[in-house]
Amino acid sequence: MSEIYEQQGWAMPEPASLRGLGVIDRLCSLSLLSKVSLSFIAIHLLATILFTVSGYRLKTAADDKVINTRLTSTVQALPMVIGDDYLRELLSDGPFDEQRYRSMLLLLDEYAQKAGVDSIYVLVRRQGHTRFVMDSASVTKIEAGLYGKHLAVYESGPPELDRVFQSRHNAFAEYRDEFGSFRSLFSPLAGPQGVDLVLGADVTLKEIEAERLACLLLFLGIGLATFLLGLLVGLPLARAFIAPLRNLSQAARQIASGDYRLNLPTGRDELGTLSYAIGRMSDVIASRELRISQLAFEDPLTGLPNRTRFVMDVDQLLEEGYRRGPELSVAIFDIRDVKRINSLYGYADGNLLLQGVAQRLAAVLGEGEILARLPSDGFALLLRCDEEACLARLVRTLDVPFSLGGHHRVRVDARLGLARFPSHGRQVQDLLCHAEAALDSARNLARTHVFYDPEQERRRQQMMALLDDFDGAIAAGELRVFLQPKAALGSGRVDAAEALVRWQHPCLGLLAPGAFLPIIEHNGKICALSLWLLRECMQLARAYANSRAVRISVNLSVQDLESPAFPKKVEALLQQTGARAEHICLEITESSAMHNPDQALASLSQLRRLGFALSIDDFGTGHSSLAYLSRLPVDELKIDRSFIAQLHRPEQQEIVRAIVQLGLIMNLRLVAEGVEHPDACDVLERFGCHEVQGYLIAKPMPVADFFAWLAACGGHWRPGHGLTHDLA
Repeated sequence: MSEIYEQQGWAMPEPASLRGLGVIDRLCSLSLLSKVSLSFIAIHLLATILFTVSGYRLKTAADDKVINTRLTSTVQALPMVIGDDYLRELLSDGPFDEQRYRSMLLLLDEYAQKAGVDSIYVLVRRQGHTRFVMDSASVTKIEAGLYGKHLAVYESGPPELDRVFQSRHNAFAEYRDEFGSFRSLFSPLAGPQGVDLVLGADVTLKEIEAERLACLLLFLGIGLATFLLGLLVGLPLARAFIAPLRNLSQAARQIASGDYRLNLPTGRDELGTLSYAIGRMSDVIASRELRISQLAFEDPLTGLPNRTRFVMDVDQLLEEGYRRGPELSVAIFDIRDVKRINSLYGYADGNLLLQGVAQRLAAVLGEGEILARLPSDGFALLLRCDEEACLARLVRTLDVPFSLGGHHRVRVDARLGLARFPSHGRQVQDLLCHAEAALDSARNLARTHVFYDPEQERRRQQMMALLDDFDGAIAAGELRVFLQPKAALGSGRVDAAEALVRWQHPCLGLLAPGAFLPIIEHNGKICALSLWLLRECMQLARAYANSRAVRISVNLSVQDLESPAFPKKVEALLQQTGARAEHICLEITESSAMHNPDQALASLSQLRRLGFALSIDDFGTGHSSLAYLSRLPVDELKIDRSFIAQLHRPEQQEIVRAIVQLGLIMNLRLVAEGVEHPDACDVLERFGCHEVQGYLIAKPMPVADFFAWLAACGGHWRPGHGLTHDLA
């Protein structure tokens, strides 16, 4: 046989050299079934590894974006938390209040915890070194000295920090020091007097790295499970279809050995069988990978992309050239009725509603626009047109009622919050966050759509910072009681005053009620403030009961009246302070009494039985019914300042006259608030009003100043003897 090969000019390898390739010998000695099985295992193992790596990379990228967003929002609100005045004090060369400085460190530490970061700090560049202006620190760290002290050198800063001072651009950094590994954001800020500062925030990576390791193990576990499942499915298929190929394998060995006397089969059927088997195994792998991809990137209810896929797709579009194209907008479409449908008709009808909304929105999208489902009852959209006509088109698509299961027809109410690229952000996550903020504004303003307003967001963050600070304001003794006197018309006797609250904020100074009461009431914390103010006023009433007894009026909120437990808490305060209820008048607004009439009437009746006087504040602005007002156990009616401000107009005088006559008919004490001109006193006295309150008499004063003023005027006010205090 070798002679035949040599005649043809072919060189045959020596058997000894083939035997020297031990691995090849072993592979060649395997059966065809074993070879196909090994090939299948190798391909399947490679697919499993690729799945594990891609899943872990997606988890890491998602973590980074969440962390970056958290760091960015924290740093953006930091200047409002600290305040320019206090920064100016810390940057000056003179001495500063160490106690106030430590209070600010504790405040920053509390803010950092609520913002979800580990530490926040302010840095300055002086004498060639990066130095701390201030650093967040807990009580334990302050006592142990484990924080960046004022103007101490920051020695372990990463290289990115120096570049931020030089380039004046934001930078993220990951670094490790003696305290652990961190991801940080450094953001430049033009501070007071032109000083260049850098604001920093850190997130420790210890827990995140542990989560990533757990995620990696999870993906490895899923990959191993699917790998074993694939073996169980694939190997029986290989055995079933490999038998017809054994003749081919035997024939190939005979050819290699030079035995040409074998009648070879055509091989057509066997090769087709082999191709079919390999195709079947590939289909199993592809089907499994497709299902995994669907679970990771697709909403199972609507079939739309989920939030993760939306972020990836929009990122890719921006990178592929949309940055130079028309202005894009990211929108969040919120469906308000899904929870109501779920509670009334069940989750099946709620799901039908979401599917119907998804179909309608998808039908009106333009070219290049993207629709995705968010985890809540909303949708995310990438729009290429944000003109009024385009937005109206989106909203109108939901005007036609939805038929749910053929039994119910419902009309939905939707809101749209939008953020423009690039003016409102250059990253998809930032645009989504800003669109969410705009959606909150749309809900509050009851508008169909609202665009993100950076200034409004700045104010919102400032209010949220105040809300966080308020949690400790009562315990820290930062709230103050101010009193504004009421004077009797005719005699001028002052035997009543209204209690108003002020907040002595450690950083922002003395705050008037309008700066913090709305956000506190909106977030359900007003009851704690009402109880604190009642306690303070009860103690005042008892302290001055034997000298200059003054009836003190305290305002109650809607939430106070709607709480069935509130009267019991007030009764407990009476017992604790030893005050007499007749020295306190509780004021409620007309609109709060009408918010939940039955509960308001029940609460007011209980308070009246305790002996409190009751007053309706801001009368004339709440559109309440006379029949309902006549049922309330009230003693006093306060005419709203909006009527008194226009009292010089004849038609306004007639309205005030009618209100006074109504109060007299109901046998109520009449008080006019907002009085600023002596002529108003003459008109009100002529109509029969009993008392006046306003800047003409005096502005609100601290308690000590009020009683000093009361003593100076002998308990009587006369025109021309009003006191205008510095704070309104």
